[in-house]
Amino acid sequence: MKKRLFRRSYLPLLFAVFLLFLFFLTLDAAVAGARSALYLLATRVAPALFPFLVVSEWLNSFGAQNLVGRICALPAEKIFGLGERGGAALFFGVLCGFPVGILTALAARHEAKLSRGDFCRLSLFCDTPSAGFLVGAVGVGVFGNKSAGTALFLSVVSASLLVGFFSRFFFSRTAPPMRVSGETLPKASFFPLLTGGVTRALSSLLTIAAFVLFFSALSSSLAALGTAFRVPPTATLILSGLLEFSGGIFSATRLLSPERAFLFSSFFAAFGGFSLAAQLFALSGEERPPLSAYFAAHLIKGALAACFSALYLRFAKPLLASPADAAASAFSEQNAADAGTAFLLLFLFALFFFSRKRRKRT
Repeated sequence: MKKRLFRRSYLPLLFAVFLLFLFFLTLDAAVAGARSALYLLATRVAPALFPFLVVSEWLNSFGAQNLVGRICALPAEKIFGLGERGGAALFFGVLCGFPVGILTALAARHEAKLSRGDFCRLSLFCDTPSAGFLVGAVGVGVFGNKSAGTALFLSVVSASLLVGFFSRFFFSRTAPPMRVSGETLPKASFFPLLTGGVTRALSSLLTIAAFVLFFSALSSSLAALGTAFRVPPTATLILSGLLEFSGGIFSATRLLSPERAFLFSSFFAAFGGFSLAAQLFALSGEERPPLSAYFAAHLIKGALAACFSALYLRFAKPLLASPADAAASAFSEQNAADAGTAFLLLFLFALFFFSRKRRKRT
């Protein structure tokens, strides 16, 4: 009883106090990490992710998940043991990346068209980064090789699908896969569905951005603490990638050779990091999966993706850009400022829109 009380009450308090002192002691590093995360969000993450979020919201609003579910029903049930809406969530997750698949599964769960067990299973392997981020931002922007970015994406997706296949043998099914083929398309007006999709996508993007900012600041503070205690740079890099995978990927290119950075990138992208886990738990609420199962599955995903990437490097022998070349091909400071300004204006517009909506309700 005392141990449970300590874990639930005192341990979170001690952790919060530790973070408070950590940020006070390493304030400059935390600010630099948050600034770097803002640059990353404005120039690479948001442009690669936001269009997919908007389109997926529109597809779900227009009932596309029902059509996709009927198409994917047979392979989803035979291979992964999922129903129609589970198959649709997996399709959108692979096609558009996180958090599109999870949001599709969560919508089906709220409509009682997806069981809690299937949702928990989907959360283990349906949260891969988008193709736009891995192929464009990482493959082209970091390694200067689109084919390498495609191989990185395929490695992560293959590892996720393997985990999804084997997860059906470790999760007991309490009900058969749900079939919802008799559903019709929604009859709501076109324009409200269109604008609602954009605002919901922006809300999801802001949630993701908040966690990326926090974990990037935390990662920089811990790195500064590690430097003060002479912790090896590789250990700091691993900690950074485990906390926030995108920051770990871009840090790997500065500290490692291109081949080793590619392997670390595949592991970090498949594992997702604690930041991605926090985003998933924040979006899913009470439907969140067991913590131990989540991290065990993602560690296996990371190891499998690194093995697939090692095979690609062994047999394809791609030409990868050096860290200096990657830095030379990055966006200029002016482009970063322009993108940050556009992102800030979009955020202010969202606040204005929601405030007007709330004022009308009152």
